[in-house]
Amino acid sequence: MAPEGLPMFGSGQGAQQKSASSGKARSCFGPKFPQWLRKTSIGGLLSLRYAVDWMKMLGGLCLWSLIFVPLPKALSTRIEKISAHRFLTGPKEKPDLRYLKDTSLSALIQERYIDMKQVLEENRASLVKAGMTLDATLDKLKIHAWHIPAPAGRPTVILHHGRGSNMMHMERVMQVFRQKKLGLLLYDYPGFGRSGGIATPEALNKSGVAVSLYAKSSRGLEIPLSQQIHVGNSLGSMVGAYTARVLEQMDDNPLKALVLVNPLPSFKQVFVHIRDRFKLGWLLNEKRIRVDMDGATPLSQLTKTPVHFVRGRNDRYIPLHQVEQMFQSVGSKSASGFYNHPGQKNLVLWDDTHHRLGEKDYHRLAQYVDTVAGGTGFGPEQC
Repeated sequence: MAPEGLPMFGSGQGAQQKSASSGKARSCFGPKFPQWLRKTSIGGLLSLRYAVDWMKMLGGLCLWSLIFVPLPKALSTRIEKISAHRFLTGPKEKPDLRYLKDTSLSALIQERYIDMKQVLEENRASLVKAGMTLDATLDKLKIHAWHIPAPAGRPTVILHHGRGSNMMHMERVMQVFRQKKLGLLLYDYPGFGRSGGIATPEALNKSGVAVSLYAKSSRGLEIPLSQQIHVGNSLGSMVGAYTARVLEQMDDNPLKALVLVNPLPSFKQVFVHIRDRFKLGWLLNEKRIRVDMDGATPLSQLTKTPVHFVRGRNDRYIPLHQVEQMFQSVGSKSASGFYNHPGQKNLVLWDDTHHRLGEKDYHRLAQYVDTVAGGTGFGPEQC
């Protein structure tokens, strides 16, 4: 059965009414605005709670859709990298231990710089066998990370954070996981925080694999895959899915679990959903989008890794039917009967939870991961 306080898939009556009432409360429009303006594309954009963030995301993602003149290959490649970096990266604050309010956390954290090129080069043969190619963009690229060691016998959580975030905002996350006596490995993607490089989909995916291999290696943290729980939030769900797929093909021992929080199927599907929702099809063409990541395909190729989906009912970025499709696709391309057994994949819905997690959601997440770490089974009605 599901742990206490975590509703099962399909539960939570009356959530739609709550969502509707909360949506009215967040609207920027008052009675003085006519009804016809509220229904227009501009009215829909202005009524968003995070209008500036939405416009930045769409602007970075749609840069290519606004370019109609053919460009030289070198210039087009450069523009593509810049558009990806602008779309993916968030706040510019650099994570520093001095910013932590909890001094006891500062004493526990081991700050590390992971040489991404060295880690991937050491595993070149097995990575190529798993279908992952290496390239020159990894030269001199270092990943900034914080590690809180796990108590004896407890697993370590490797967190793939979301877009528009970095380790500067993870103090509360560290506190709640520490209360559950779980180890924690936080890192910033290339182009985020103190990590070097430029943020591109390929760099993000490879950084997730490199951090996990570093945690596993004898030169790193010596944490076997069976003691690693990967948690991917929003953008991090695609990085986590890709990492799990590569690691599973490299090693016979799968991860202890993969937990995807408000997962994204792909940037392009998110873009199409937002565009159609606000009737912007006359302006934006998804066929010209070249900055994309895929989170659904790696999930379909998993054969042994337990996968858990956690989604907020009030998430307006991703429609529920897309998450259900991802859930059903897990292991669909594998001949293994692993996912036919109860408890190997699970979908949980949280009431009063949006795409951006709040303090109560972090506590819920820590409780859920603690339950997964304890090996508690989930009922067949959830699979």
